[in-house]
Amino acid sequence: MRRMAETTIGSAAGLLVLTAMFIAIWMARDSSAGAGIAEADAEPPALQSARVHRTPVTRTSITPEQLQALREK
Repeated sequence: MRRMAETTIGSAAGLLVLTAMFIAIWMARDSSAGAGIAEADAEPPALQSARVHRTPVTRTSITPEQLQALREK
């Protein structure tokens, strides 16, 4: 009988620990979800690609004569 009592106490303690872990994870998930909503309302970070912000090249520094000379080579 003693062995059965030890198993029962161990099982109850294990179940208690498992329940406490579940509650801790559940509460942490809820608190982080609230932080995510607050962050979503704030301005988005400026982590966009640099390609988006580049201005298009409208002229080159090479003259048409230099370009022609390069093509002839």
